[in-house]
Amino acid sequence: VQAIAMNKSGVTTMRDLPGKRVSVGAPGSGVQVDVSLIFKVLGYKYSDVNADFLDFNNTTQRMKDGQLDVGFVVAGFPTASIMDLSTMHDITLIEFDDKLIEQLNSEFPFFVKDIVPAGTYKGIDKDVQTVAVQAMWVCDGNLSDDVVYKITKAFWENIEDVHKVHAKAKMITLDTALNGISVPVHPGAAKYYAEVGMTVPEIK
Repeated sequence: VQAIAMNKSGVTTMRDLPGKRVSVGAPGSGVQVDVSLIFKVLGYKYSDVNADFLDFNNTTQRMKDGQLDVGFVVAGFPTASIMDLSTMHDITLIEFDDKLIEQLNSEFPFFVKDIVPAGTYKGIDKDVQTVAVQAMWVCDGNLSDDVVYKITKAFWENIEDVHKVHAKAKMITLDTALNGISVPVHPGAAKYYAEVGMTVPEIK
C-alpha cells in the first residue's frame, strides 16, 4: 500500500488526512477495499476526507494537476505512474506507524509490514514503513486434487520465471507462501506443500 502525499499538502502521517483531498481507489476496486479497512482501523469515514474514487492513473494525474493532496495506490513498487509523478512534483510517502500496522494485522491478517526502500522514487531518501497486502491464489473448491497439485507444483518449480516479471515478484517465495492465509488450502495444493516440508494451516 503506497500512500502518496504532495509535499505542499503538509500531510506527513495518517492522522493528517481529515479534511484533505484524498483518492481512495476506484469504486469496487481492491484499492478501495483496502483503504476502507485502513480507514476503519483509523476510525475515519470517507466523509472525514474529501474523497475521490479514482484508479491509479487518474489518481496520479489529478495529483499532477494539483487537484489532490493524497492518493492511495496498491501495487508493487516501483510503480511507473508514481515514478512519473515524482519527477514532476515533490512527493512523500506516508509512513504507517508500528501501532497502526499491529492493529491492521490483528484485525485483517492479510495486511503485513513492508518497507519501500529509499531511492525507490525521486525525493524518497529514506526507507518508508508501510503495509503490503498478501496476494492469494484462489481456485474453485471443486477442482480435482490432481489438477491443483500439478498447477501448484508447476508454479513453484518455475518461480524464477515469475521473479523476472517485476522486482516485487522476488518476494514471492515458498517461505512466505502460506503467510496471511485466511481460507482453506485446497487439498491438491496442500499435498505439494507437504511434499516440500511445509506445515499447512488448518482453516475451516
